[in-house]
Amino acid sequence: MGIAVAASVIVGVVVGLVAGRLSGIHFLLITLAFAEMLRALTTRWGTLGGDDGISGITRPKTGLFGLDLRPAENLMWFTGGWFLLLAVLVVVILRSPFGAALIGIRDSESRMAALGYGSAPYRVAAVGISAFIAGVAGCLNALATRFVSPAEFAPLVSAKALLFAVVGGIGLVGAALAAVVITFAEDYLSSRFDRWLLLLGVLYVVIAMIGQNPLARVRAAVHATVRRPSRRRPSVADEAATAAARTDDENAALELSS
Repeated sequence: MGIAVAASVIVGVVVGLVAGRLSGIHFLLITLAFAEMLRALTTRWGTLGGDDGISGITRPKTGLFGLDLRPAENLMWFTGGWFLLLAVLVVVILRSPFGAALIGIRDSESRMAALGYGSAPYRVAAVGISAFIAGVAGCLNALATRFVSPAEFAPLVSAKALLFAVVGGIGLVGAALAAVVITFAEDYLSSRFDRWLLLLGVLYVVIAMIGQNPLARVRAAVHATVRRPSRRRPSVADEAATAAARTDDENAALELSS
């Protein structure tokens, strides 16, 4: 697992060194291009199984802390522990001066450049950190499914991660919640409908039309609807009070003009 995560970080840093000087849509396109090149490489790498991938992955049992990942329940707790550890790591990074610089570059790269912060080194470091997290997730996924497919390098996987961020928002909790909801939705639709990809595609189109962070938008719309004052028909007493106030205003205006 350590070797796999280290390899992920090395590849991520190499990709970051090439793509770190770009931003916006250009950064997105070049990272997707690297993903497609890695997918083509893995499908032609016979040692790694080629198109068939790597199957028969065994879950380890070690005497270290009595760790035995062969039972599914132990693997679940092991995965949950890694999730909590990585979540804490991300929170610590975001609350550090380095994380503040990353947030500043994300919000206004030109303003941060005027303050003397070069965006390229920070972007390379961010890609390296994300590669570390993705490497851990890839190892855990391989242990769970006992199989590694070249399709894991496809741009669709990167697009799905981007969809998690768009649906859940930039915050850590929202993105994690969106990942859980979308993953379970895929499993549910694929088990109930033959054309589940069509339904999922329609869902993605709707999300794209709503815009970024649709969960927050829906929550804001519901909150505005609940707090909206009721448009009840005014009573006779209300109409009389309104007419009296209007008469007083007119009399005051006449006195002032005279």
